Order: sequence, then C-alpha cells, then structure tokens
Amino acid sequence: MDGKWEHNQQIKVKRYDNFPASDGKAKLQGVTFKIYDKLETAYNDLRADNIQATDKLPISAMGTVKGEFGDRYIYKPESGVGYIGFPIATNPATYGKPEVRKAISMAIDREAITKTIFSGTRVPADDFVNPLIPGYRKGAMGDAAKYDPTKAKALWDSVGGVPNNTIELGYNADGGHKEWIEAVANQLKKNLGVEVTTKPFEKFGKILDALGAKQYSGAFRMAWSMDYPSIENYERPIFSKVAIENGSNYGGYVNEKFEALLDQADQAKSPEEGLKLYQQADDVLIEDLPYIPVYTYMSSAAYSKKIKNFDTDAQGRMNLDEVELAG
Repeated sequence: MDGKWEHNQQIKVKRYDNFPASDGKAKLQGVTFKIYDKLETAYNDLRADNIQATDKLPISAMGTVKGEFGDRYIYKPESGVGYIGFPIATNPATYGKPEVRKAISMAIDREAITKTIFSGTRVPADDFVNPLIPGYRKGAMGDAAKYDPTKAKALWDSVGGVPNNTIELGYNADGGHKEWIEAVANQLKKNLGVEVTTKPFEKFGKILDALGAKQYSGAFRMAWSMDYPSIENYERPIFSKVAIENGSNYGGYVNEKFEALLDQADQAKSPEEGLKLYQQADDVLIEDLPYIPVYTYMSSAAYSKKIKNFDTDAQGRMNLDEVELAG
C-alpha cells in the first residue's frame, strides 16, 4: 500500500520493484482504487476521464456502452451466480417449505430480467453450478427454473402460501440491484398474488452482517463467484453445515443427504467419480432450493483510451499486472 487506506474513498498501491522481471513485474508504477457508493458515479467518472477503468457497469449504461467504448468494452462469461436466498433457519414459518421456494422460482421470469433489466449482461440460470465449471449440466434445474405462472400459483396455493401473504426481499443498494429486485417483486405479486416489499441495505456488508447475526429474516439477494474452478466450490462454502459459522451459508440450510454426498465426493478414488457425487449433491440442492439461482454473470467492464492491455478474468478480477499507459 502507498499510504493509508482512506476508508470509503480510495486505496493507493505502488509497484513492488524487487519483484522479478522474469515473473512479470507490473508495468504501472501505481494504482489508485476509488471507492464508490453507486456504479453510475463510477461510470460517469470513467466517461469524464477521472478514472481509467471500471470492472462493473451500471444497468443504465448497458444499452449504450458498446457504442461509446467499442473495443474498450469487455463482455464475456464470468463465474458468478446471482440468487434469491431464504433464511430457512431463522424464518421457517415463511420460507421453510421447499414447495414455497419452488413456486417463487417458477414465478420469476428469468428471460425478462436478463434481457430487459440487464440488457443481456446476465444469462438465465438453470443449475446451481456456473456454466464455466466442469460438472455444470444445462437445464439441470428442470421445471424449477422454467417460468410457469400457472404451475407456480397452483403449487403456492397447494401449501397455503406464506403467513400474512407477505414476503420481503432485501438487497444491497450499492451494487445496481434495485431494478431487478423490484422486477422480481412485481412478478411475484402478479403471479402468486402475494404482497412483496423490498428492503434496501446501504452496502453489501450491511446485509451480510444482518444475516450473519440472524437479525434479518426476509428473503435476500445473494451472489457467489468461484474461489477455484470446481463444482465443489458452488456447494460446500454456501450450503454445508460448516459454512453456517465458517462460510457463506446465510440461510442456515442443513440437509444430511447433501452432507453425506459431499463427504463421499471428497473421498472419491478418481476425479470422475467425485464429479458424479458432487452432481448428486447438486441434485439435492435443486430439490430443496435453499437459494434460487436466477442468473449467471457476464463480465461487463470498460476502460479509457489512456491505458491498454486491460482485461478481466473469470472471477471478474482486473489484470493489473499487464495494464500499461497507452502513450
């Protein structure tokens, strides 16, 4: 770091000049990471040359960014999955029934959200596993991921819906989620006849803190991007028992069959055998739907004419070791 972390403002870093050139010493002498509350502000600063790159773009830019930035607009698959999560452990009366969660899933029009809201920068999800990962199966979720308001309403009614016919959707307001969460809310109102309210949290950390402390009992927007390219990384860190206290299982989901399959997969004698067992664990998630996969991510980034060789990887990370000034 170059100086102190200026909280909620910026972080400066400088090149480590003792790093071996043979291993790819960074070409930039330093980088300043600006911290923004809103993606729109960052994008406007990029357009005004106040910053030189952004690895996330606001929804409002999606229709025009290609025309404005041309080859300096990056659009390619990314490893993330976007979910609606459920606080199963803290609010079982509302979200404890798999039928309720499946009805909500079938009442969501993923095509409309990814095309209309995100202008194609998201892709409808049909598995808990991202398509970039070995073990992904196209259409694995079956009917649960297919938009069918009639079946959704019939399933919803068959189990009596939810108490007080009301649900809440929480989301972080600092990541461009307001529009799609409100679209989901409107779809659920229309298709299930349920009252839906949305609750914005100022920052992603705020909603994670509230969920971790079991202080929030509404459904919630959640996402996951791989730590490493394995189907296991889309299962244990998010849905296992150990991940309740030491991971990202914010819903408190527990299924012993799922746990047993993870253990068997870990002890498999070959990668092929392990992959099949992890897929069986995926099938348990599809049956239970502790979270609802809504979309998978596409990287959408842009950079100015002042730099070159800018790119992002499958985790959405910037390749700052390769970037250099353009002139």
